[in-house]
Amino acid sequence: MRRSFACAVAFVSVAMPLGLVAQSTALAPVARTRVVLDSLAKDFAMNGMVPGTAIAVVRGRDTLLFKAYGKANLELGIPMTVNSVFRIGSVTKQFTSAAIMRLVEQGRVKLDDDLSVYVPQFPLQGKKVSIRQLLNHTS
Repeated sequence: MRRSFACAVAFVSVAMPLGLVAQSTALAPVARTRVVLDSLAKDFAMNGMVPGTAIAVVRGRDTLLFKAYGKANLELGIPMTVNSVFRIGSVTKQFTSAAIMRLVEQGRVKLDDDLSVYVPQFPLQGKKVSIRQLLNHTS
């Protein structure tokens, strides 16, 4: 399942910058984007690289695609749903780190700030834990 998440993220990160969703036809631009994304995702899921995947594509406040494809369990023939649980382990750490580093670049987060600056209700039991420590897994 880790592979399908990583592939889905790669699909979205490649499809959007390449302008694959920017082509226009008789459909409105958002509708055309949904059709193209759905087609690409369906092709991706059905090409045999993964048994199933769930994809969410959001632009601003618009949800362009929120759909599942393929099987969650091949042996039992259970279809994938948008609520299927993926056991992805530590795959998300790199995306979280990249997002935090973008906030650092924008000046919205400081690496040496204590976690309590951003999540005051987090139970630190009086300890100091910096954002840098969290990113380095040394907290």
